[in-house]
Amino acid sequence: MRPVGLLNDAAIPVMLLVLGMQFERHATPEHPAAVATAVGLSLLVSPLIAFGLASGLGLAGAARQASVIEASMPAAVATTV
Repeated sequence: MRPVGLLNDAAIPVMLLVLGMQFERHATPEHPAAVATAVGLSLLVSPLIAFGLASGLGLAGAARQASVIEASMPAAVATTV
């Protein structure tokens, strides 16, 4: 179980390292308005929808907070992690 524990402890730092490497490779978008619209929808509309769904499903407290935060996370970050 010790090797599994070591891998578990290293998971988040490795994910952050990979995320930093992805940020280093970024380029200027060809259509900045489309990117801004997509980011706005992701960061504003998605959490509102998640909040409504969480309330409708009866989630409260930490479960509701986690679902709303997860819904507002950019898709590339969730895929990379």
